[in-house]
Amino acid sequence: MDIDTSGQTHWIIMKESASTQIEEESALAEEESALVDMVRRAFYDRTPMELEALTTIDYVANTLLSGKAVREAVIKQVQVIKGKKFSREYLEKEYDVLIEQGYLSA
Repeated sequence: MDIDTSGQTHWIIMKESASTQIEEESALAEEESALVDMVRRAFYDRTPMELEALTTIDYVANTLLSGKAVREAVIKQVQVIKGKKFSREYLEKEYDVLIEQGYLSA
């Protein structure tokens, strides 16, 4: 893994798949390795800011609001937590990404 700190945001570049690392370290079970690789492939090109928005939305929807939340409630709660960091439109777009990836229902 390399971390490029030359820009305003940092980029984390994965050089190997989790399954390769498992062979070397035996840290994860095969199922866990497949899950890590799936998430890495889906989000590898996201910026730290995008990842922050995505993970906050996911956390609010699935943990704070117990997986029973609707879009409006999730976005409102994320704005309470993050303040003015993300616009409503930006959060809507990232919410849609989580729907497309299967992490949230429509």
